[in-house]
Amino acid sequence: MFIENEIYKVKIIRDETFTLNSTDNKPYHCVFNPDDMKRSDYYKVLSITVEYFDSEKRIALIGSLFGADEDIALLDGNDLIILMNTTITVINCQTLSISLHKAIAKGGIYFSMHRFDNGFVIYGELEILKYFLHVINTCVNPIRI
Repeated sequence: MFIENEIYKVKIIRDETFTLNSTDNKPYHCVFNPDDMKRSDYYKVLSITVEYFDSEKRIALIGSLFGADEDIALLDGNDLIILMNTTITVINCQTLSISLHKAIAKGGIYFSMHRFDNGFVIYGELEILKYFLHVINTCVNPIRI
């Protein structure tokens, strides 16, 4: 998956070779495991490459195995918003830090996210949720469509 805005170009692919707690993984500038996944959990790793002018940074984001690998991210200024099944993770591309990690729901699998009006919609197997970009940090009371 490729996305870009006026500042960043981002490539997101699944890293099938990554193993938790292994020394043989590809080199990353940052490895984020916000759900504290264990080697015995059903997890996947997204390899995120962020290009900013002449620099390139690689981030590994570890999360739920369930959900899709395409149409799962949006760029909003410096923020990269990523959907991994039932969680939203916001990574600041400038500081390479997580500014938000929040569960959005408990029911079903969520598989895609798309920009819509002044926010975005998340499509799931049981419901469609809408969030507004200006209040994403609260991530409460999404509009159920």
